[in-house]
Amino acid sequence: MHEYLQIVAQKYSRNDVAKGREMIYRTDFENLLKEIFVGSKIDPINHDSTNDNGNKPDFVISKNNVPILYLEAKDLGVDLNKIEKSEQMGRYFGYNNLVLTDYVEFRFYRKYTLISEIIGMKTKIDFN
Repeated sequence: MHEYLQIVAQKYSRNDVAKGREMIYRTDFENLLKEIFVGSKIDPINHDSTNDNGNKPDFVISKNNVPILYLEAKDLGVDLNKIEKSEQMGRYFGYNNLVLTDYVEFRFYRKYTLISEIIGMKTKIDFN
């Protein structure tokens, strides 16, 4: 997690990278997810980079072709409190396991309920 946070901070501080572009962190975030789920026998991580209209979360983690976790990523520094109240998130809160993140802060929900909030800490998630 430390290395991931360093990479994100480095990209965020670069002047040649426009702020407000959440996609620049996607590959690093996907690599972090792979690290977190190593040994969990999950399916390849589904990342829809073309999903611009908010019909489904950005990432889906599946095991045996069954979705076990949905992740919605927003640009670094976006107010996640406001995002929680958005129409888009209203559609997503029905998922059994959902994460809302700005790549540094991670909020875990289970069916509309905030379960945990983690800022810059490593966590292992067990869905067995």
